[in-house]
Amino acid sequence: MTEIFTGTFTQQEAIPDAGIAAAMHVMQHGRLHRYNTADGEIAETALLEEEYAAYTGAKFCLAVASGGYAMATALRACGIGHDENVLTNAFTLAPVPGAIAAVGAVPVFVGVTEDLVIDLDDLASKLDQARVLMLSHMRGHICDMDRLMAMCDAAGVIVIEDCAHTMGAAILRPQLADLDTQCTRWNDCYRVLEDGLCDVPGLTLPHRPDAERFVASSFQLLLLDWAPDGVAEVLDRCKARGVELKWFGGAEPAGFTSRYDSWRYAPSKPMPASDRILAGIVDMRLPLTFSLEDCALIARIIKTEVSAVWQSQSK
Repeated sequence: MTEIFTGTFTQQEAIPDAGIAAAMHVMQHGRLHRYNTADGEIAETALLEEEYAAYTGAKFCLAVASGGYAMATALRACGIGHDENVLTNAFTLAPVPGAIAAVGAVPVFVGVTEDLVIDLDDLASKLDQARVLMLSHMRGHICDMDRLMAMCDAAGVIVIEDCAHTMGAAILRPQLADLDTQCTRWNDCYRVLEDGLCDVPGLTLPHRPDAERFVASSFQLLLLDWAPDGVAEVLDRCKARGVELKWFGGAEPAGFTSRYDSWRYAPSKPMPASDRILAGIVDMRLPLTFSLEDCALIARIIKTEVSAVWQSQSK
């Protein structure tokens, strides 16, 4: 009997009762932004900033409306001007080069490795082209930061890290205490998928160093050097069994899954080594509504379909 996954890849967990109560409290008193407070009251936004800074160990935290706005704010703080170059990853999402373009600057793309991190050798060759690197830890894959910072410090390049996610304000504050637990749950799901797909012919998993502390809210695999129709067939076969996969190698952007040469506002030159990697990247959401059993089933489905297509292409 063919196994089918019947869950949804876009359904997140419900906001916990404490978060709902906090949101209701704000709506009931009507003081909806940081500048509208009662005498002696600290705004929810300011409290979030203080508590999140304490959680991360940062001196300061500024809550803004979006990740793109956060990146643009950082670029403005660095004095980035019109037509100035800014280094950034070729493997990222459109809001990153979009933030660079939003301040009138020009993205200069840096390559990606098979571990889905920025190519430090390519970065070294381009450090003299800009004074800021907008570093995207795309999908939570983190490069050798000691080496990167040594390179950038020596070249006088400022590093801005894009690790922005939507956090909320009053809704988030009650959830900070559970954030580590949620991160562990995500990583448990990731490990089940990783274990189920670690030995599939034709399929490569990015290496994650032991020292890396990541939060796996998504899962990536590579079908390196596959013909495009083979990758498309894998996606179609998995979708027919309820598993939704996204492909960074597609000819046209699909939602947020796009490549550096898709961003018409950002000029680019061909990057053959990175194009090879991007052509094989398959991406999957990993919501916490999935159980470990769900993840094991998804891994079995992907393994079966990748193996079937790989065998047919190898004949």
